[in-house]
Amino acid sequence: MTTRVTLASGRTFEARPDETILAAATRAGVWLPSACGVGSCGSCRTRIITGEFVHRGSTSSLGRTDDPAAALLCRASALTDITIDIAELSEPPARERPTVPARVIALKRETENVMRVTLRFPPFAKPDYTPGQFIGIRHSDGFDRSFSIANAPREDSSIELHIGRVAGGAFTGHVFEQLKINEILQVNGPFGSFVYSSQQRPSIFVAGGTGIAPIRAILEALTQEISSSPLHLYWGSSNRNGFYIDGEIKSLCAAIHGLTYAPVLSVPDASWTGLAGLVHEAVLQDFADLSGIDVYACGNPHMVNATYKAVCSRGARPDRFFADSFDHR
Repeated sequence: MTTRVTLASGRTFEARPDETILAAATRAGVWLPSACGVGSCGSCRTRIITGEFVHRGSTSSLGRTDDPAAALLCRASALTDITIDIAELSEPPARERPTVPARVIALKRETENVMRVTLRFPPFAKPDYTPGQFIGIRHSDGFDRSFSIANAPREDSSIELHIGRVAGGAFTGHVFEQLKINEILQVNGPFGSFVYSSQQRPSIFVAGGTGIAPIRAILEALTQEISSSPLHLYWGSSNRNGFYIDGEIKSLCAAIHGLTYAPVLSVPDASWTGLAGLVHEAVLQDFADLSGIDVYACGNPHMVNATYKAVCSRGARPDRFFADSFDHR
């Protein structure tokens, strides 16, 4: 039995119970916003206005939400006729467009579980992105893995990715065990809205693990500008090795007026003299009132959600909370 899906425009299509809403739309020739196809980027996030649905698989990019109507169309299947608050696209989304080749020109194992991968694009496919955005890499299984770009735009158009190993992850396993210099990866994008919004308001950046990557790109871009508002960076890790580019971050901080930086170790040893505990708790220790401050958080969904709840409890505006949560495989 099929169900009927109705879009904001009034257009309808049928969906089978064994397929996602996004797959049903694509099968019907209806183009909806999407990128990774595996629930990690949030490009297909929307609200189901009426009807019942169920998510299957990872929904990490739903991030902070208590809204039962929030849905990822690449993970949601319709249980009844539904109405979706989303507009169809006039052309195929990026994931349905041809990918572009990117050559691996450098590999640096920062830690046992973090690999820095540098890619270079051909002249006809130089990436045009804003610091904080991410790209998708097409794996052999046909799905894209989303990774934040860790540098500001360069003259040679190269980009860096900080890829964390995921236990049992097909793509990250390939990166750590098989990826070679000069290998060609198929890339699309850029995507995402995790970009620096305003120099007119103080900002707090909160990173967990490799969530420092897009924040590094934003900070690198800010070294070329004159910052007019205070900036604060908190980087959380469960061990010291997690601060794998601590020296680079300190150098960027030295180049940006008004930027403070605090690494936060959740499991400190006896010799640790810095901040200890969970990274969002460190923010609360330093700020009693966050009502006039923008907050940017990037890391795993649990950290992002905890940060959202914590800062909102101190007056941060939900519409001034910018997040990028990830679940790479």
